[in-house]
Amino acid sequence: MAPVVYLVSGANRGIGLGIVAALVARDDVAVFAGVRDLSSADALKDLGAQHPGKLHVVQLVSADKPNNERAISEIKDKHRGSHIISSIAGSIARGTEVPLGFLPYGMSNAAVNYLSKRLHVEYASDGLVSFSIAPGPVMTDLFTGAGALIDSKSVSPDVLSADEVGRRIAKLVEEAKRDDAGGQFLDHSGKKCQW
Repeated sequence: MAPVVYLVSGANRGIGLGIVAALVARDDVAVFAGVRDLSSADALKDLGAQHPGKLHVVQLVSADKPNNERAISEIKDKHRGSHIISSIAGSIARGTEVPLGFLPYGMSNAAVNYLSKRLHVEYASDGLVSFSIAPGPVMTDLFTGAGALIDSKSVSPDVLSADEVGRRIAKLVEEAKRDDAGGQFLDHSGKKCQW
């Protein structure tokens, strides 16, 4: 049986690394971990040593079309078809509770959610399953750094580890069907969220 192929962007730390760790622990998978800087992928290299032949680190840099085409070519050379998971998204539903100064973050989340919904509509005939996931508050470098700006426990007392959220997201992606998840905005437990 051919393995299920996953491409995870933003995979060298935080939620992306948690997703990769959850995926490579499964049977019959091939995981391509996209990072901007291959020299900073030590955690992925260690993970790959624990799961020989299942984890492949590729360079993915936003807006670097030639480099990204090389990465896609490398993936196609090894496997056909894939599930694509981007860990560079977030939720704006509770945005009014976050102090000023987060405008670009909120705008980028709205754009990602729009893209996810639009992909669902435009690629209906291909059967594409595209949806957004709100991971909730996750203990990552970004979250810890934002702690200086916000009282993280007042935003949400339910901060989860990146590994736990990675497992939950991997499960959602694996079980997603176009009829139920497609075009939706879900939290890490699979519950529908407000846009």
